[in-house]
This record gives sequence, structure tokens and C-alpha cells, in this order.
Amino acid sequence: MKKEGKAEKKQLLKAGYTNSKRLGEIFCVVCFAFLIFFAFVNVWRNSQWSNAWIFCIAFILSMLFSDFVAGLVHWYADTWGTIETPFLGTFIRSFREHHLDPVAICTHDAIETNGDNCLTTLVPLYFMCVKEVTSSWDYFSLCFWAWTCIFVAFTNQFHKWAHTYRPPAVVRFLQDYGIILSRKNHSVHHLNPFDTHYCITNGWLNQPLQYIEFWRVLEYGITAIFGVYPRENDREWMDVSSQKTQKTN
Repeated sequence: MKKEGKAEKKQLLKAGYTNSKRLGEIFCVVCFAFLIFFAFVNVWRNSQWSNAWIFCIAFILSMLFSDFVAGLVHWYADTWGTIETPFLGTFIRSFREHHLDPVAICTHDAIETNGDNCLTTLVPLYFMCVKEVTSSWDYFSLCFWAWTCIFVAFTNQFHKWAHTYRPPAVVRFLQDYGIILSRKNHSVHHLNPFDTHYCITNGWLNQPLQYIEFWRVLEYGITAIFGVYPRENDREWMDVSSQKTQKTN
């Protein structure tokens, strides 16, 4: 990558948000709204007081699972690949832009904020719409995946609110009680070299995964097998020397 000023890099990344991507995101958000409605109609049809405990357990586990999935995707996009990576480059672009200009996300509307995440939920949501429930396990699976799709779809919205200076009062309440990602929890991620606290749904798993060095173990394994180093492309965009990171990886 040729040396460019920060402003030029911001403009280059912003230009990557094309009209075709915008149309794709609108399609994904509309499809999500349609499918999530019918998925929860299916949940409602199969809900009884006797299985309310299953509904609650599925809700809690889906929050944990969504946080982990969000962390895994965030870690991958921050750590590997470039904006030229086939199929994934347009997705990675938004992560490079976010590190270069963290508050730019606050200017994104609902479509740009949530379009990519809605895309990832469409296939499982379709199956939840048509799923037949004949056992407690079926009901758990239906509730778990329906809630997971909700949390995954809105993960980047929670992320955006964590960067918002004055979010709505109800959002502050949810952040203060750890139900969704808080500004304090997420701020740790934005310390160079952006190599921790990747979970951005509610942030519950950030500390446990950091404690067991989960991300470092994954990176050591990939570097040992493929000979590539984590966050090289991200450092290029940020003009950060890779010397320190390569020594620790």
C-alpha cells in the first residue's frame, strides 16, 4: 500500500461503500424483518407456560453464543485479509475504516449499520420459520436460533451505541446492566494494536477469552501453519510498526 495521509485513507475506504452494496444491504434488512417476524410467530405458536423455562434458557445461551460468534468474526476481519480479499474484502473494508475513524460508525444509518449482520441470519431464519416442533429439544432449538439471529443482526447496532456519546436513556440502561455492549467494555479494544476484546454483542466473553489467551492461541496456530502474521494489513492502514506485534506473536 502506498503511503497516504489519514484523510486520504478515510476517503478511500468510504468510497468502498458502493451503491450496489447499499442495495444489497437494503435487501438483507427487508428480508430479515420479514423472516424474523414469521420465526417468532412460530415461537409463539409453540410456546406454553410449561416450556417457558426452555425459552429463558435459550435466551441466555443465545446471548453468550452471539457474543462469541461476533467476537470470532470481528477477530477474523481485524486480523486477517485485506479489502482486496475475494468475497470478503467489502466486509473487511468496514473494519479497516472503523479502526482508522472509530466515530464514523455513529454517522451510519440503520441500513449501513446492520445490513451485513442481517445477511448472516437469513438462512437460519428461513429454517426457523418452517421448523416443526415435536419435542422439547425442537422448541429449544427454535428459540435459541431465533434469539441468536436477533442478537447477531443487531450486534453492530450495539457496537454503534458503544461509540455514541449520548445514546438514548433505554440504551444507557441496557449498557449499564451489561445486557448489551457498553462503552467502557469496548473502549479496551480500541487501544493499539486492537488485539483484544473482540466480542461486541454484550461483551460478556471478553474477559474470560482474554484470561485464557484464546485469540493469541488461534493466532499462534495460524502463524505456525501458514507463516502469516496477524494484523499486518490493519497496521498498514494505521501506519503502525509491526515490529512489536511480530515479537509477541
